[in-house]
Formats: sequence, structure tokens, C-alpha cells
Amino acid sequence: MDAVRSQVKEGVVVLQSLMREERGGILRAYRCLLLFSAVGDGDAGGIATIDLDPARFESLERIDRDPDVRKVLVRMFSLATGGISMVSKN
Repeated sequence: MDAVRSQVKEGVVVLQSLMREERGGILRAYRCLLLFSAVGDGDAGGIATIDLDPARFESLERIDRDPDVRKVLVRMFSLATGGISMVSKN
């Protein structure tokens, strides 16, 4: 976690849960995609996976309760995980 933390610029980050880790029927962690502004890269961002403790995950503010917001977040993370390239304006 410290390796990722050192790459994340202070400010807002966005998480999207991907899956839950369970062992013996007990929830151990949530695996999430983390979208963030990168340290030292100007306006560049990054995306990484992180595991969160269930208590920490449940304490986070949710912005995906509205179906339209949920659709936008899914699209945003789909684009980010598929790769984002700089495109010149013609």
C-alpha cells in the first residue's frame, strides 16, 4: 500500500469495488480500482488495484447511489482500464 500511496497526489481519489475476498464465509477485503492524480506527472493520472479492509470500505462516502452516476463511473473506469491515449485535435 505504501508503494501506491507514494505515487498518489494529495486530493480526491475515486474507488470502484471489483470483488470481495472471502475465506471460510468471512469477508476479508474488498479489491478496488483506484483512480488518482499521479505525483510529479503534471496532469497525468494513474489507476491501480488496492485491497481495503471491510470496515474502512464501509466508512467511505458513496457517490454511486444514483443510477446515472453509477453508469458514468462504470464507463469512466472501463475507459481507464482499457488504456487512455493522448489524441491530437484535427
